[in-house]
Amino acid sequence: MGLVTENYKSAKEKYNEIGIDTEDALEKLKKVVFSLKCCDAIDIENRNDTSDYRSEHRSSPKVRQSLEKALKMIPGKHRVCVNALHMDTEEYVELDEIEACHYEKWISWAKVNTCGIDLFTSMLRHEKSDKGFALANLNKDLRYFWVEHCQRCRIVGEYIGQQLGSECITTISINDFFESVPVESVASHELLIDSLNKIYAEKRNKNFVKDSLVTGLNSCDRSIMPLVNENFCVNYSVKNNLYTTVEISETSDEKEIYQKINSASSFSDKIIVNLLPGSSKDNMITLNDTTINLATHIVHNNLLERVQICLDFKTKADELGKVKNWVLGARAMQKAYLTALLEPGEYLKRCDAAEDYSTKQALIDEINTYPFGAVWDYFCLIMNVPVGMEWLDSGNHMSG
Repeated sequence: MGLVTENYKSAKEKYNEIGIDTEDALEKLKKVVFSLKCCDAIDIENRNDTSDYRSEHRSSPKVRQSLEKALKMIPGKHRVCVNALHMDTEEYVELDEIEACHYEKWISWAKVNTCGIDLFTSMLRHEKSDKGFALANLNKDLRYFWVEHCQRCRIVGEYIGQQLGSECITTISINDFFESVPVESVASHELLIDSLNKIYAEKRNKNFVKDSLVTGLNSCDRSIMPLVNENFCVNYSVKNNLYTTVEISETSDEKEIYQKINSASSFSDKIIVNLLPGSSKDNMITLNDTTINLATHIVHNNLLERVQICLDFKTKADELGKVKNWVLGARAMQKAYLTALLEPGEYLKRCDAAEDYSTKQALIDEINTYPFGAVWDYFCLIMNVPVGMEWLDSGNHMSG
């Protein structure tokens, strides 16, 4: 590892020539925390298959084992985002009956691995999501079933946060949808809003649980019409003082990223970014223009402490594939942040103010040739995780 240190010393001197303190950049990167979502993508086309609800909770030990392997390859201490289905019980527990005790094994595991836990609801493709509707169901009994589920998730989230000493972001994912464009939809919206108001009417301790609201269908199935879109969730969140969640995929361009982050940061103290892969084929989050633009906008607008990124992989990969995707995605996003932290942001801002875009572009092009890799390798070294491609060598990504 002597070569890694020597290369870093040279890189440090090189960056110092343009006023970049690499030590400061690494200290900031250490504080960046991601939330790794650990559920599989759900095939909405297979609407009648509800078998997952009878079996997925039994997969929790395997999920934790895979997460533990992944976390050993990712620099820093991060969070995991657990589906309500991932309760760890011998018997099947219906979703309107979940209690904090059903997640004790997750909490014990998190304490050992010094990571936080976030929680989100599970309302899609269930026998009580009648004709695609849960919180906006016309059937009062079914609608109240899901209201109870969401209320209990908030109670569980509060308990998790209290036990771990780290606020649990508890997210309600709205999965209600129409099979086609309806003639009338306002009544369904009113039912949904009534359900949400009932869910959030009971106050929870905000030191331990923070509320978030998302629509879980925009990227899942183009053959249906979601009851609400991201704009509804953002507006409701702002009005009701929830954490604001926006969705960004690797197909999002620079303008979309800036507009979403700017709009959310103007009205919300805390922003959750659900970052999705750009392709449903490979389901990988990589170091590319989108992730770099996202990180750059967050860093240069001093939003590091206000934005938390949830890596949402939407994958049905096997356990080995999941570990690889978690590690690849998290390390890619960390590299994107490091890229931004190693830019002379203040100088670039002055170029913008002076409308000196040629100097700005020339400096950006020059920085692209700087020894970024040496700084990244050193970061992995001091964080005690595999350097470079070591995590893929000899099957180490699956070692105990």
